[in-house]
Amino acid sequence: MKSKKRLSLAIAILLILSIFTGCGNQESASMEEEIGDLGRYSAYLDYADVNYAYDIAYKLTTELEFFNNPELGGRNSGSDAEHKVADFLATEMESIGLQDVSKDEFSAVKWQFNSSELTILTPEGESKVLKPYSYASGATPAEGITAELVYVGEGTMYDYENIDVEGKVVLVDINQRENWWVTYPTLEAAFHGAAAIINNNVGGFAELNDDTMNCQDMCGPVTIPSLNISRNDANYLKIMK
Repeated sequence: MKSKKRLSLAIAILLILSIFTGCGNQESASMEEEIGDLGRYSAYLDYADVNYAYDIAYKLTTELEFFNNPELGGRNSGSDAEHKVADFLATEMESIGLQDVSKDEFSAVKWQFNSSELTILTPEGESKVLKPYSYASGATPAEGITAELVYVGEGTMYDYENIDVEGKVVLVDINQRENWWVTYPTLEAAFHGAAAIINNNVGGFAELNDDTMNCQDMCGPVTIPSLNISRNDANYLKIMK
């Protein structure tokens, strides 16, 4: 009986030692892989020029020639500005010696904002020019739109009760994070016959400061022009009203 117990104990100890040995090998292998990764990373850094990468990124985010609108920016998918950046990067890659550089074509929905200008005329004869940014909605006719401005709160169906906006431009306050996407007030304004809509982000987006502007997709049919202005400009329009 004693010899069997000793034998069982010996087998148990052997198994425990085997388990510990196995763990030790796994840890060693993991450490070797980690050291190998660090070595490869260090080797990469010996050849990579971080300052060069930074200069390229800075160039593409600051030089106006790479944007559709020189004042407000914009480089949407499929736009002229995006194609210009693709040409620039392809040339740059070839200049540093990369081989087999190509630009591949694929289908994309193109929407491009070039420019917009909003001139406010007061009954006293004063005028002020604002620079809105456009959402991916309809454009104005070539001659532009001249119309009365009407403030309709959040732009819900209830905000239009007893208010005639036919052929007019409406101004709405919107919080796209807590309430609804910009598509909703745009379609509502179009339904009531408005010629265009100006959206003022009061929360959810464009919260860096009161001069920040916003641009989002529409997620719906293209209807009337849908523009965004800063909170400061929106407050100016409300005072004028």
